[in-house]
Amino acid sequence: MGPTVSASANSTARVHTTIAIRGVPSSSRALKLQRAIQQIDGVVDAKADGYERGLLTLDVVHEARVAIPAALMRADEL
Repeated sequence: MGPTVSASANSTARVHTTIAIRGVPSSSRALKLQRAIQQIDGVVDAKADGYERGLLTLDVVHEARVAIPAALMRADEL
């Protein structure tokens, strides 16, 4: 399933992207990652879909201009 795009006449297009991060050692680290992603410029929201056996899954709503993989690579907190 790919990103879902939505927009209104008076707003920037927003995209819903599912992100899966493997190797997350604890729920506290998962929460830290979620909060760091929420701080990326252009990210509107990041909600955890689940965390199990080191796999964190997030639903991220962001402006279409934001390339999430590139933003994750640049984020200092990650």
